[in-house]
Formats: sequence, C-alpha cells, structure tokens
Amino acid sequence: MQDGVDSYTNWEEIGKGAFGKVYSVKKDGYLYAIKRLHLSHMQALDMYRDEIRPLVDLTKHKHDHILMYIDDFFYQDSKIPANKGKPTNSDRSLWLVMDFCPLGTMNNFLLRPENISHTVLFMKQVADAVDFLHGHEIVHGDLKPDNVLVSGTVQDPVAKVADFGLSKACRNAITDNGHSMQRLNWYGAPEVFKRFNSLYTKESDVYSMGAMFAAMLDRTTVRGDDGKLLLAVYMVHPQSMTEPVCFLKPVGMVQTVSGTVQPTYTVQPMGKVPVGRVQHQIPNTNLSGCIMMQQPNDCLKQLILEMMAYSAPNRPTAQQVKWALNITHD
Repeated sequence: MQDGVDSYTNWEEIGKGAFGKVYSVKKDGYLYAIKRLHLSHMQALDMYRDEIRPLVDLTKHKHDHILMYIDDFFYQDSKIPANKGKPTNSDRSLWLVMDFCPLGTMNNFLLRPENISHTVLFMKQVADAVDFLHGHEIVHGDLKPDNVLVSGTVQDPVAKVADFGLSKACRNAITDNGHSMQRLNWYGAPEVFKRFNSLYTKESDVYSMGAMFAAMLDRTTVRGDDGKLLLAVYMVHPQSMTEPVCFLKPVGMVQTVSGTVQPTYTVQPMGKVPVGRVQHQIPNTNLSGCIMMQQPNDCLKQLILEMMAYSAPNRPTAQQVKWALNITHD
C-alpha cells in the first residue's frame, strides 16, 4: 500500500474541501488527481470498506460522464517519505486516485460567459451520469456544480460527475475538521433540511440536479464561505418563514485541549436562502413565481420545476430526466 502513494510524483495541492485536500500528481507520464480524506477513528475503516470500496469497484463499469475512482490507499499513523509538495503524515488517511480534469469544475467553466452555449449539453451529460449511478444503487448525496468536473477541450467539453457516494461515507466515517454542520446546502431538497445528517435518496439527488439546472439557466450566483462565486438558485428570505436563517462565518482557528486545530465561527444573518430550505418551511411555495422567471415557459423549465417538487414521490427519476432532455434537446 505504501508503494501505491510513493509511485506518484510532482505533488501539488490544487483544492481543499470540508473533508480533505486534493492534489495533482504524476505517474508514468500521466496526470492524476488524488483526494486525501481523514478517517475519524479506526472503526471508520470498517465503514470505509462497506461504503467506499464499492465505489472504487464501480470503475469496472466505464462511463463517459463519471469521474471514476481509479485506486485507493489506506494508512494509519504512518510517515510518508517527503516528496515535492507531498504531505508528510497520513494520520489515518484514505487516498482516492482519479483522472485529472484540466478544465476544472463545471461551476467555474460555466461562469465564463463564452461557455454558456454548453449549458444544455452539460445538463444532458449530468443526467446521464446520475441515471448510471442510480442504476447501480448509488446515491450521490452532494450534487452541485463544484462536484462536476470538465475534461476534453474548451470547444468540446465533457462533464464528469465526481465525488459520488462520498457524502454518506464522510458523514459516517471521515472527519471534516468541524466544517460539515457549517456548510450551507444550496442544492438540498426540502427533506434534507428536516434534521442534521438526514439520509439522502435518489429523489433528493434529482432535486439537487434540478437546483443545479435552474442556476445554470438563470446564471444566478451566491458567495461561498471562501468568497468564491457559486452557481446557485436562491430566494430572498420570505417574511412567512417562521425560523430565522443564519450561517456560520469562519473567523479564525483555535487549538483545542486535545491539540487539534478547529475553526471558530460567528453567526451571520442571511438575505439569500436555499430554495429547499424555504420549501421545507413553506411546502406550498410557488417556485415558478420565484425562480427562472425570465426563462421561457418551455419543456425544459417545466422539467426542472418537476425535479424541484416539494414532494419527493412527485419528482421524475434520473432516467426520466435523461430521456426528457434527449427528446426535447436533440
């Protein structure tokens, strides 16, 4: 297993998320991405075997729009020989190896005005990928524009859905350095706001996909915790909401008694609210009067509204979404 990580060179950190860091690396002349996830405890290894191992095994089924996990490694309290840019201590880390996508995330790609023409193409490719995952009984659990990467060329881009299934595994087995409760879910279905650690389903995946598609059409954005622009639909805080909506803004780091370093937060009121959060409190919300109001009342808009229905059983399946997009946008 140690030889697995040591066989990669030219380590360079290219991203950081709630559950770990992402590095670009080289092996045999090819460029790869490696995601490093910190396991919270040794019992997490059993959860890893149960929940993440099947995701890695999925690589035997090739799919053009899925960013497959090529390989995985697990270490406990071992020192990794220093290499340029390579982390030096794994601390019970899980490492997932993936293909490198040079064009970055779909979020950043579509925020460039010259790439707007690829919007519907990406919708079809994402729907195809989610249908594939659901067909293998895998729920993504965290669909958003930042979890779709872009390969190919600027003229002929290919969307690849990434990080599938990690949301469940991370909630159960992987430490998030104190971030998970603070992440604001702009793409979450109404039912996932009912309680912390709600179970994600195929239906909630379809809702998240619809929320992505609505933002891709409307070109609406919000600011992430790090100030980054995110493609997301939202509603201005309705007066009829019974609960105030706030988020926790990171303001610094503090060392705990055990020696670990965790972020500290301050509570900030929100003007923009995730649509699913509003629907959770106001189930009869009329979405057509709140989002995509400048879009023509065509089949695509109606499909997205159905995907974002309050009631999960009323949403189409990912397969039905794929079929509808292929029929109406050939």
